Amino acid sequence: MCKVGDIVLLGQFSSDIDPLDLLTAIAQRAAGGTLLIVQVRSLQSPEAQILVNRNMWLDRGVRQVRLAHIRLPFDIGSNALLSDIDAAHCILFLTENAVSFVEWFQHTRVFQHVVTAHQGGTAIAAWGDSATALSAAVARRSSASLDQTVLDSPFSPGLKLIPAIVMEIALPSEQELHELLAAVLNDPTLLGIGIGGSTGVIIRQNRYLHVIGHEEVVILDASSLCDTAHGIDRLMQFAEVDVRLLIEGDTYDLAMRSTIEPVNCG
Repeated sequence: MCKVGDIVLLGQFSSDIDPLDLLTAIAQRAAGGTLLIVQVRSLQSPEAQILVNRNMWLDRGVRQVRLAHIRLPFDIGSNALLSDIDAAHCILFLTENAVSFVEWFQHTRVFQHVVTAHQGGTAIAAWGDSATALSAAVARRSSASLDQTVLDSPFSPGLKLIPAIVMEIALPSEQELHELLAAVLNDPTLLGIGIGGSTGVIIRQNRYLHVIGHEEVVILDASSLCDTAHGIDRLMQFAEVDVRLLIEGDTYDLAMRSTIEPVNCG
């Protein structure tokens, strides 16, 4: 049986915190091998520039760094890119629009090669909106009130590499928490994972979530509401949603929906 690769998800970097500790989690999964960075459009933020810096990765033990620039809409992919995916030890995705990225990427040969590689042990990493794209569903940003957001079903299908809805949460932002809560209330079978800034998670065996970084990770579990009516009636039962705040070193079992003893995730 093939061993599925790890998934590393990073939130945005805070300007006052050195992000290199977080990037170690990616470098370790490409150590001695190839890191493939798939950049959708050209991202100009200081954080993106750090992530595409070849020398930074080489200094951290990566043997080779391959960089693929792609634009939307994208064709089925060159044979060279497909070969790079097959050979990579870790694939890092960088994009700024999760919804658009998912819409075109999920039907390409490139994505099929990524899925096959991941099932065979290749690690997948993503930063910012790219982490959201890997979710089972992509939460749409909205300025609507919580009750209206719930009724509007505020998410669209994601790439489903992660059995949860992942959003970046700038704690203590109530609006972002409302959006994540609305998404899990619409589909209580899915967990909500909110990743704080300068924080990340490592998911092993598509099940064990380990927290790294400097802020909290919020877990929202609405599975107790699976048998209730949809819409506003469910909103009135939001107090039944299980909310967990995880900090660096904590581990959460996505299958059992509970915290467990820490595991060494590297």
